[in-house]
Amino acid sequence: MTRRHFLLTGVVGLLAIWLLFVQNHHSLSFAFPQESAMPQEVQIRLNEFADSLRQRYPKQVDSNNKNYGVGFYEIDWPEYDGVVHFQHGRHSVTIPSVMGIMGSDDSNDPNDGIDQWNVSVALRTNHRGETPHEEARKKTYALLKAFTAAGWKHTIPVTIPRITGREAMRYFIEHRVLSDIPLDPAYLPTAEEWLSLPQPMRWSLYADGVYMNMMLQRETEDGIPTQPGKYYVSLEFQWAVSLWRNASDEKDRANGNWLKQYVAEKPSYAQERKEAEAKIRAEGRYKIDTDYQNPDATLFDDGKIPPPLSHAETITCKSRETCPKTGYWLATSTDARLWNVDAMAKQPPRWVEAGQPMPTFSPPMLANREHTIVWQWHGENLALIDNFISKLKHDT
Repeated sequence: MTRRHFLLTGVVGLLAIWLLFVQNHHSLSFAFPQESAMPQEVQIRLNEFADSLRQRYPKQVDSNNKNYGVGFYEIDWPEYDGVVHFQHGRHSVTIPSVMGIMGSDDSNDPNDGIDQWNVSVALRTNHRGETPHEEARKKTYALLKAFTAAGWKHTIPVTIPRITGREAMRYFIEHRVLSDIPLDPAYLPTAEEWLSLPQPMRWSLYADGVYMNMMLQRETEDGIPTQPGKYYVSLEFQWAVSLWRNASDEKDRANGNWLKQYVAEKPSYAQERKEAEAKIRAEGRYKIDTDYQNPDATLFDDGKIPPPLSHAETITCKSRETCPKTGYWLATSTDARLWNVDAMAKQPPRWVEAGQPMPTFSPPMLANREHTIVWQWHGENLALIDNFISKLKHDT
């Protein structure tokens, strides 16, 4: 199987895994609230070792290592109110309304840790899990905007024609589930176009060595969207190294030559795209976006395998505890249930020296009442959290 075929059939594989995840863990009808002691907010990242994850959430992580060579790690929210902070340096994103998460690692590559995460989201506005179609359209693109605002870029498979914007939507509608061109997050379809999009809808983004595929499924009856709507979203994050390594031939993976083969084959990808675009131009049905450039175009150009994501170190500390490491700290969660994620994001980064007590503060709506604040270390260079600073300046 060539790399190209692997990546295209991988879309179908992702859909199958997602549907299995949803069916096994979350009924497509809304589950009424249940008592749960789990934290509403969790932090995940790629390349973290499973032991570290279990240590951070000892009562919440459900581990399954019964599958030969592959381990799975899950957290579910019965109330569909989980908040997931996906940590990726300045490309970090907060995901609300989470139903559950599932990460996996491979014993064949033990140093990679968890190299893939799936985050399952329910777009809902009432206790029955229903969402008006117009609101679902806006919520979907608000989520996509959160990614693009954090520096994630629209990516098209390297051998596929560069069709973007409304043209990509037209192509997607015509080719339906077999479309090899993802939807463009920069193009907001009209309400009419939204209802005409086939299932599942699919977007692909990339940021600094990580691919994110987003799939959206809505309930239909005889091919017609139900009224009101029910929508479910799957976000799959995968480390670029593991994706391309798995796309190689089994022999190349086994002997460690997969990257050498990737570099050797890369020029052929550009030629394949060129030929496919020439065919599209000859047909005259879609416009090629000659300004589009793949955000992963220079990936592995130095011929070296990058180490696991080095900026993913997670150090947390609670208010008034002794600071374990000098640097900038951000407030990530609190025991005040009325203290939401948006309000937390307005707190500026705090510089704290090792050995000093961690700071604390009171939520505005609960003045003069202290609450336990969980702080996360973000390094000694303020540029590492420039997306946060930009947002802070914009809000103020």
